[in-house]
Amino acid sequence: MRLDAFAILLAATTLATLASCGSDGSPTDAAPDDGGVAAEVSTPTVPPFDAGTSDADAGPAGYVDPTGRSGSRLRRVYVEAGADAYQTVGLWDKELSVVCTFREAPDGLLRCLPSRPVPVYFADSGCSAEPFIVYESSCGQVYGMAPGRDTIFRKTTTPQVRATTTAYSPISGCVAYEVPSAGFIAEAVPSTSFVQGTIREEPRAGGLALRYIDGDDGSRIPVSLRDTGRQADCAVSPAEPDRCVPLQRAGTSVFSDAACTSPLAARPASSPSPVVITESRRVNGCVASTDYFEVGAPLALGLPIYRLDGAGACVTTTRTATSSYYARGSVIPLSAFPAVETRLEGTGKVRVRRYVDAAGAPLGHGHALWDTERDWSCTASAVEDRTHCVPSDAVFYRDRLRFGDVGCASTVGWTFCRATPAPFMFSTNDEETCLGLTVLEGARALGPEVTGQVYAGAGAACAPFARGDDEHYFGVGAPAAWSSFPLVVVRTE
Repeated sequence: MRLDAFAILLAATTLATLASCGSDGSPTDAAPDDGGVAAEVSTPTVPPFDAGTSDADAGPAGYVDPTGRSGSRLRRVYVEAGADAYQTVGLWDKELSVVCTFREAPDGLLRCLPSRPVPVYFADSGCSAEPFIVYESSCGQVYGMAPGRDTIFRKTTTPQVRATTTAYSPISGCVAYEVPSAGFIAEAVPSTSFVQGTIREEPRAGGLALRYIDGDDGSRIPVSLRDTGRQADCAVSPAEPDRCVPLQRAGTSVFSDAACTSPLAARPASSPSPVVITESRRVNGCVASTDYFEVGAPLALGLPIYRLDGAGACVTTTRTATSSYYARGSVIPLSAFPAVETRLEGTGKVRVRRYVDAAGAPLGHGHALWDTERDWSCTASAVEDRTHCVPSDAVFYRDRLRFGDVGCASTVGWTFCRATPAPFMFSTNDEETCLGLTVLEGARALGPEVTGQVYAGAGAACAPFARGDDEHYFGVGAPAAWSSFPLVVVRTE
């Protein structure tokens, strides 16, 4: 099944923060002790959202957001950072008991489908008989999909115990896997079970439009911004925080001449042609600035292309048959792109930043949380049964994964963009909460940067690790108290 482009855009707008489950995997429903309000539950199914507390004074019940609304089935999930500081981050289908995202359904229509489907296996080597699911969940109903299959499945309560632990998945044909012998029969779910959505567009000032998905249950959620002049989706980037620049872009990597003076941009031939061509400059792995250019004429078939080798010499290179190549056109000044402004909402320790147009009209849900005491962007993350807002540009480390010494004893953290990292680092793993929130296990002060060799392995297997050019490593400092980072709450309407 092909993901709808709007599902991708929606995911991009909701990266900030989602909810946490209790330490036993169950939804948290403890009474708040710091001025928060427990998540209001009006249905038998308890959504897996944090009902913890906020450091800021709690705002009034309910969340007024002019860019969207809940419907009779789809309820908005949002972060409450304090009085008048709210950020929508997802949708909960209370009838089907699942977090959902709008994308193309098997019937070809736009529907709010389960956001995190699990794998579905089959009992036979043809991947056609007895579909089953082996996964449990405390995050609502379990839905699944099989690679290359359009069908959406739901785990039933009917057990399926097989005599073998061999099961099959339709990956590159039908591949055998070892899975638990005990599972549950999976039933097919018709597309009509899910809320249907319709894309709509509303004009905004300065050559912008805000695109929504309206659910047929009365819900509404914004999914993208549109540059109406170029008829292209656009977004605000950290490098250009006051402009909406096209998303459909291509960078230059090769040249059309033997002197390597005429840059070309490459894009897969199966994709639409780029709207702009970009050239970015990086400092310490971070994009410091980007230049934008018009898209020139496509390179004719049969003509050679060139590249710069490691010594800076211009050499011929192989033209990829599956790519199209475009000449770089004239420079586009940033002033040519639609203008946006940032408004800080709320009155507590943590506030919400929201983009607005030149007339002050909101351009979608709040895009970032902001720690006003430290004056930096922060991201809600799960810590046991609470949600803390930790610095977004912090360094992360994983115990016993990378080391700064030849004996693999001193754990180091890493980052791919070393501008001015926050003075903290956090331990994480592959776990996520029900709705995708990163789970943090430890907080430390940021140690000194490790500029020399780094290592991986254990014992006799400890060996030098080939670090990438854009990887930066730091020592692990002294423990930091979680109370250093403000609390926020994730709720559902």
